[in-house]
Amino acid sequence: MTALRASLQSLSNGMSAQQHAVCCPNCGRTVRAELPAGVARGCFGPKLEAAIAALTVRNRLSRRQLVELMDELFGCPIAVGTVDAILTRTAETLEPVYEELLEQTRAAGALNIDETGWYLSGEPRTLWGAFSKQTAVLRIAPDRGKQHLHGLIGDGFAGVVGSDRFSAYNSLEPERRQVCWSHLRRDFTFHADLGSGPQEAFGLDGLEVTWAVFQAWKQFQQDGDRAALRRRTASSHSAAARKAANGRSSGCCPSTRPAGGSGARSTPTSATPSPRRHAAIRSPPSPKTHRDSPGPVAFRVP
Repeated sequence: MTALRASLQSLSNGMSAQQHAVCCPNCGRTVRAELPAGVARGCFGPKLEAAIAALTVRNRLSRRQLVELMDELFGCPIAVGTVDAILTRTAETLEPVYEELLEQTRAAGALNIDETGWYLSGEPRTLWGAFSKQTAVLRIAPDRGKQHLHGLIGDGFAGVVGSDRFSAYNSLEPERRQVCWSHLRRDFTFHADLGSGPQEAFGLDGLEVTWAVFQAWKQFQQDGDRAALRRRTASSHSAAARKAANGRSSGCCPSTRPAGGSGARSTPTSATPSPRRHAAIRSPPSPKTHRDSPGPVAFRVP
């Protein structure tokens, strides 16, 4: 009988385990002992592997940067291929957790969704994020197409999506969508800054409604009375409807937006803002547009 010994070191907690293997001289079959419970099936422990995954995905370190860092900080020589193997193993381990968080996120009554540019292996991608009060799910997609939005929230999503005015969100039913009030305030400010009569009036009307909404939210943060919040926002909704109707009847319902999208900052052109503009354009604390107290975060790379 020939004995083979493999020594595995768990770098996360200093534990060492030895596996004995024997080879049958007749059939040639090798039998290896099982590892004790809690010992990783690799050369590195779970804490080190978790650190490698976090530094790669969250902190965006390249494979070669990570190899250098592991050697400099921990005296742990590691190959680029080993990093890839650890990331693959981590992704497989977290897959059930991701699916559970995705299911919880899709069941939320309201989601805030945003997207931004991202790079994966040097190629441009889009990072989509869906945030509920309890969970956050991030997903890397090839682009900003609306199909990735619906793939994130699922076909059965019955809640309300809060977002900016990017065109992909126009595919949502109006009753299932809430445009971010901070973005709307910038758009209304753009129109008010033009100082061109009816369009300025449109912007000022919008800023007054926006101010009322922000004030209602500020009061809710103080008293936590959601019923009162609904009454205040319903009043603002009625005021917005009246102002919109007045704008349509007077032929003032501008559809232009600031150059570069709703997030672009405008260049004021009115040299002397009116007293009404001073009253409308104030800056109360705005509602958080992403999440209050984020819970577990899931991150998927397809």
